[in-house]
Amino acid sequence: MLRGKLGKIQTEEEIRAFVEEHCSGSSTIKDHLSHILAKKEITFSSLLEKSNINKNYGYNLISGARKNPCRDKVIAICVGAEMTFQETQETLDIAKVGRLYYRDERDVRIVAAINNRIGSVTKLNLALAEHGLAPLDV
Repeated sequence: MLRGKLGKIQTEEEIRAFVEEHCSGSSTIKDHLSHILAKKEITFSSLLEKSNINKNYGYNLISGARKNPCRDKVIAICVGAEMTFQETQETLDIAKVGRLYYRDERDVRIVAAINNRIGSVTKLNLALAEHGLAPLDV
């Protein structure tokens, strides 16, 4: 979707509009998560509960003290915040931990859970275990 828009940019005005809409704003995982939580009206304590993330780890992440979160913890946060697939991919990009990959069964099952708004890492981990796949390491 963005690639299509990007492929049509020609003028300086179009460049500025694209950059303003897609490149500015949340550049750190801290800023991005704060924005998502506010947008979805989710409390941080509720997010930690749904994502099964350790309180200290979560607070360090949201405060900016932890700069490089592990991929499974970012996915757990996305699931707990009931992010869409696109929001999850964007969050994984911002965290610099690698997108969900269509050729990996575990990632495909995670995507299906996200698309079904599973909302609970516990439920996701049970679904992964049913298929002999590693649970999210939270």
